[in-house]
Amino acid sequence: MKTNTAFVAMKFDGEHWSDKRYSVISDVLKEAGYDPVRADQIKSSGPVVEEVWDYLENSSLVVIDDTGDSLSVAYEIGYCHGIKRPPEKILLLKQGTEIPFNYRHFRHHCYKDLKNLRRLLRERLDLSTPLSDDQFGYSFTFAVLPGASIYGLKVARCFLQSLQKLKFTGRGEFFAANRQLGKDNLYTISLGLKFAGNKSVPEGKWWMKFKEIVVPLVYSADCNLEYAEECSEFNALSAMRATMLPNGTAQFENGLPSLVVGGDASPEESWFLTAFNELLSGTSVEQTD
Repeated sequence: MKTNTAFVAMKFDGEHWSDKRYSVISDVLKEAGYDPVRADQIKSSGPVVEEVWDYLENSSLVVIDDTGDSLSVAYEIGYCHGIKRPPEKILLLKQGTEIPFNYRHFRHHCYKDLKNLRRLLRERLDLSTPLSDDQFGYSFTFAVLPGASIYGLKVARCFLQSLQKLKFTGRGEFFAANRQLGKDNLYTISLGLKFAGNKSVPEGKWWMKFKEIVVPLVYSADCNLEYAEECSEFNALSAMRATMLPNGTAQFENGLPSLVVGGDASPEESWFLTAFNELLSGTSVEQTD
């Protein structure tokens, strides 16, 4: 069993790939960094009940949706409380407010519909809502000068250090691309950011303040890059997602990554995810080489 497994107990409404309720739950769990598993996704061939017991006992998180008042789900709720599973590692859900008497005293998170369920789960898991295609971010482009060494990780650290200095709290998507313009080799880092608690994104003055911090940091990192003002610009997230390599998605609290959320980038492919993980593990950006 993976260390970040989230076991989902619920009344089935179709196979796991076609059950709309489960799709919402699993999508948000993946976004929060969990590996969701439902009983019909267990791939071993052991005794079913014993396998479910194992998941109820050892998963990082157990999500129980009691919609439909299934006897099997009621049993799984009782099992979790019988083994004294910590309350913070159980998430009880219910569509509507009619909860059976036997466990009505346990805190349930009640929702109206699937849209409300998605919002509730994000709030419960402390997830900011994703950025939409029509929101704008900023692309910072640097000319790669002769003799430049491997600069990806150094640049990523500079960008994260700049978010630290501005104490950014919210959600960020990061992209990168190398391209050639005439005789110039260019390296572009694009950021899409959204402040926590609302749908607002940074405006022009904020990005100019960010630029005043990040560009000197890149120069001081001896990357042999030169900021190309004429090639740096505002860009829609749709353009970034369509034309650049994803370099990670994370939530920030006062400038520090609080959670690396689901996305297309993998740690093996992204300098930004490497830098995120340095910060999450307590390694300071300013102390790394």
